[in-house]
Amino acid sequence: TAKAVEEAYLDGVKAGEAEDWEGARGAFEEALYIKPDYKDVADKAAEAKGRDTAEYYIKEAADADKAGNLDRARTLYKHAIKYGQNDEAAAALTGTRIKPASALFTKGVEMMQNEWPLSAGALFIKSVEMMGDIPEAQRAGVKTPAREISRLLNELYVKGKKEGEAGNAEAAYLYLRMVSRLQPDYPEINTVKERYKDEIRKRAMQTLAIIPFKGPSYNVDAGGAITSSVLDFLYTQLSKDVRILERGAIEALLKESEVKTFQSGEGAKGFLQLLGADHLLLGDVVNYKVDSNVFDTNKTVRAKTGMRNIRNPRYIEWEKKSKGDAPPEYIDEPVFEDLKYKLTHYAKTALVTVSYRIVDSKGDVINTGVAEKRVDAEDDAAEGVEIGEFKIAAKVSKIPNDTDLLRTAQTDVVEKIGNGLNKIFASPEQRLLKEADAQMKRSAYRPALEKAVDALFILERKGLDTAPAEERISAIIKEGKF
Repeated sequence: TAKAVEEAYLDGVKAGEAEDWEGARGAFEEALYIKPDYKDVADKAAEAKGRDTAEYYIKEAADADKAGNLDRARTLYKHAIKYGQNDEAAAALTGTRIKPASALFTKGVEMMQNEWPLSAGALFIKSVEMMGDIPEAQRAGVKTPAREISRLLNELYVKGKKEGEAGNAEAAYLYLRMVSRLQPDYPEINTVKERYKDEIRKRAMQTLAIIPFKGPSYNVDAGGAITSSVLDFLYTQLSKDVRILERGAIEALLKESEVKTFQSGEGAKGFLQLLGADHLLLGDVVNYKVDSNVFDTNKTVRAKTGMRNIRNPRYIEWEKKSKGDAPPEYIDEPVFEDLKYKLTHYAKTALVTVSYRIVDSKGDVINTGVAEKRVDAEDDAAEGVEIGEFKIAAKVSKIPNDTDLLRTAQTDVVEKIGNGLNKIFASPEQRLLKEADAQMKRSAYRPALEKAVDALFILERKGLDTAPAEERISAIIKEGKF
């Protein structure tokens, strides 16, 4: 079919672009079998057949090697090995590893001479990784600068310790990480490295402290209810993005009088320094109430309430004339009455309003907001009426109680507050990477490195791909000549 031949042809084109001529040959020959005159499939099939040989791959690989395109040469030699000519291709493949590994070691030594130890270490690691593909018996072909590597390890360790003592945990970690990658059993390396990792974990994530929200005078407990709900949101939604200071730790530091002071926003800077927090969240519950209204109305309905036995008017008329058959003397007549009953209409409006603000470690208010939710509810209730044959069933109002209405409004308000907090604190790794890029553009490489390392630790904490941070770190080390 037309679709089948088109798919086979495209598969052949893709395989050819990847220099998989065995796959390309199979796909083109399939297309040729389905429709021999389809486009240039006959020429494509012939070309793929001519290149589907070990000799082709070895020749092309040798040309790529001479041209310095070692990545392509390695790929082509690997294809050649599949055809059974393992010795020639394998030996050539090893050569494509030996040359660049030796070149990287040489370049690394030059970096050491320029006093760029992290750059040198990165090149040494690449060389070591490349040597992993070289058969052990042939690794002697790579000139390994053992003495220089040993010297670099000691230099990296000393620099790492000095950076740590100077309070530069991120730089200290990178130097020590390089040591552990080059020599995992370097004395005390893991213990020292972990010390700075712990410090970075604490510093990388911003800390948010929450002062108990202030409730209105008519419902002071409302502040505690909002505070608890906001904390639940933070722990559920933002615990991997921001470190939340335990409520107990705050309350242990504050007396009741101090809580009132901080609720007003005074002394926030000093309190943040005392807590070791980066930001402070505080607020006021402006409204936390339910307004209720009850309207009673009396309804009147004329209804049949029974029957009574009366003399038949027709019989009375017959009795006067005494003609014909007599109708019944008595008949039943319905009884109608005006009945009154009470109908009650209930209406409630719950209103929760919270104003909040976020203060940074400098004591500046960086964000303010007001979250409000109004919830209306209404229903009717009626008395039951039963007189004779007439009956109206009683109806009980199903309007929610005040607690449920306030809880509904509170949930919405906390969600709105949470959305505001999300905009500030969510995805800190993205903010840090952007800041690292901005610092790089200004050639401020050390601050850029700190931001990138902090982003790396947050990505690890969140279980996300760390490649973006690692790429930034590599670029900064190279451009900053660390």
